[in-house]
This record gives sequence, C-alpha cells and structure tokens, in this order.
Amino acid sequence: MHHKQRQIEQEAAKTLAMLDSLPSLEAHHLFRARVLERLAEEAECPASPAFMNSYVVKMALMILLLAVNIVTAILIMQPAEEESMLSKSEMLEIISDDYGSPAISYYLQDSRQEEE
Repeated sequence: MHHKQRQIEQEAAKTLAMLDSLPSLEAHHLFRARVLERLAEEAECPASPAFMNSYVVKMALMILLLAVNIVTAILIMQPAEEESMLSKSEMLEIISDDYGSPAISYYLQDSRQEEE
C-alpha cells in the first residue's frame, strides 16, 4: 500500500515538473480587442436563425402534444358501445360446447369409472 502511494506521488511530481518546464504562452496583443469587438457584434445582432429554428421546432412539438392529449381525452370521454348481454340459455350453450367435447368427455368417463 505504501509502495503504491509513493509511486503515485512520484508520477504526480514528474507531471508537475513537466508542466513547469513548458514555456508560458502569451496572448496576441489584439486578442482582447478582438474578443470585445465580437461580443459587441453579437449583442447588436437579433436572434440567430439557429435559435429561431429550434424555437419553431419546440413550439410545433408542443402543439402536436397538445393535439394528441385533446384527441385522447375526447376518445376517453365518449360513451362506450354497449355490448349485448348474453341470455342464460346462450351462456349455458357456450359452456356445454366448451366442456362437452369428446376429449374432455373421455376424461370424465375415466374419473367416473375410478369412483365406482
């Protein structure tokens, strides 16, 4: 653990020594003037087209979302179509058809024979 910490400190010292040996950079004497000129130009300009394009896209998406919400609300609020109710005889017929097939009757006969 000590060895690893010492190695990290040595690498950090090498990196700092290398950074100290680099020559210092000097900005161009007109750099500040150019930056201030650019800032003044951008302050005078109206909104850029890129900003307007993103604004238009955002508004279009908001309108689309609003339209989808309104349509969904209308569909939910509409009364549902009433389904026809089945009579008792129809219900019994469906059940007897489902459970009266030959495959099920085979199993029913086997269970009755085992009971006897």
